[in-house]
Amino acid sequence: METPVPETFNELSDAELQALVETLTAEFDQKYEGDTVASVEELAEIAEAIDLVRSESTRRFDQAQADQLIRTELAERIRPVADESEHEAVEVEVEAEAVAAAEQILAEVQEPVAVASAPVSAAATGRNTSKISAPPTESSNVTITAAADIPGISSGSQLDRMGLARAFSARSRGLADHSPRVGVASVDTGIPEEHFVRDGGASASQVMETVVASSLRGKDAGALVASGGFCTPSENMYELFSIESREGLLDLPTMGVSRGGINIPSYIGLSDVAGSLWTWTETTDITPGESVKACLQVPCPTWTDYRLIAEGLCLTAGNFMDKSYPEMLARTTDLAMTAHMHRVSAAHIAAIVAGATAVTVTSIPSDAAGDILSAVDLQVADYRSTFTMSPNAVLEAVFPTWVRGAIRSMLALRAGIGYFDVSDDDVTRFFTIRGVRPQFMTGQDPITTGTALTAWPATTTFLLYPAGGYVAGDGGTIDLGVVRDSTLNATNDFTLAWTEQFMLTAQRGPAARSVTVTTAVDGQTGGPEFVGA
Repeated sequence: METPVPETFNELSDAELQALVETLTAEFDQKYEGDTVASVEELAEIAEAIDLVRSESTRRFDQAQADQLIRTELAERIRPVADESEHEAVEVEVEAEAVAAAEQILAEVQEPVAVASAPVSAAATGRNTSKISAPPTESSNVTITAAADIPGISSGSQLDRMGLARAFSARSRGLADHSPRVGVASVDTGIPEEHFVRDGGASASQVMETVVASSLRGKDAGALVASGGFCTPSENMYELFSIESREGLLDLPTMGVSRGGINIPSYIGLSDVAGSLWTWTETTDITPGESVKACLQVPCPTWTDYRLIAEGLCLTAGNFMDKSYPEMLARTTDLAMTAHMHRVSAAHIAAIVAGATAVTVTSIPSDAAGDILSAVDLQVADYRSTFTMSPNAVLEAVFPTWVRGAIRSMLALRAGIGYFDVSDDDVTRFFTIRGVRPQFMTGQDPITTGTALTAWPATTTFLLYPAGGYVAGDGGTIDLGVVRDSTLNATNDFTLAWTEQFMLTAQRGPAARSVTVTTAVDGQTGGPEFVGA
């Protein structure tokens, strides 16, 4: 590691800590993306150093907030507030649960995509660590800029997740009646400038190639039993149960769209230039008849205008609930944001399915593992052949999440073969050795029926398309805000969370294939077929 990190941070100011993080991050990026591949140990050392500096910044921030609360309490003891108006922002204490509610709004843009990496021992790095940070992704470049008129926060200042949470709470409680929607912050999703299509800049095709290349780089509970009589009521457990996941979301190369949309030319392949080819023999030359040497005029492509659409959410809450049950606000906000993320992913998938070519593979008497992998092999070979692709070209395949379980179950049922320890990584490897990058999506061919299943689905459908054949467009920012208006105030309510995200899905290459195949999970496999007696 080239950047020196002091043993203690006592003599460094907050600004110097931030500068140190930026310097270490730049060194990490240079070693991670440079021409010479750095070792895992080098990257792990830098990543740990960044974590240490960030932890110190967080500790200082939390300590400053705690000190401010103590100062406020002491001031109220000396100069107690005589009256608190309903519409005055005099409350300085921020409940931890309310902070968590607003904090969840950022989860979509601040949870980086997981990157698999080998564990690094403390001995290898020379430091006390049990894990390393994943390589930085575009989502790690998210910046949050505070809006104006937020008590205790300067307009235009940069916020972290905790700062945004406090900004939501401070702004919502300080709004008066008849207030329109008031901005709290603007979130820049961190799409690099070179990934935007702008007037006078790189062409759309150049931006798309950059985006695609970037996307492919590296790629007890226990039961409580009452005993005796306590003569007191039960204590409420206010924390709410949560099991929803934000995994299983479609991963597409994403480019920034600075205007209302982007025009994409249609795919031009070998079949489109077939009319330019001819054969001329000696016989034809002697007796040409009506034979001519064909010449194809270069065709104009068909342009498709992909326009941004807005996906958002809005939650309202009661003032009394905000005060008395912030856990419910936190839980609902988290659910809404999770639903929003899955909705955006499903919208991308639906756009690809709408233009895909439907294919049904005739299965042989085999099982889910054999049928699915055989169908993948067949479609990959045919797709590459149809479009004259390289034998090593990567294709993307989008499966429902349960396919891994069906394959694993089928292997476990095979008689005489001990396939009882097949992991998710093993299943993924079954596809990667076939030149396919699999994605296992929730919401794609779901098995949810409302009742408990007693058998695996009889068929499944997966998408297959070339890497980079589809791209996502992003407006670049996600607007966050709270609202107080006279209508809601009349019922003692306010808008807890409001967000709007602009997106599109564009097709660049040949149409995807939507492939349907049987998925029998019964222990029976293909075998020799005997004909006759």
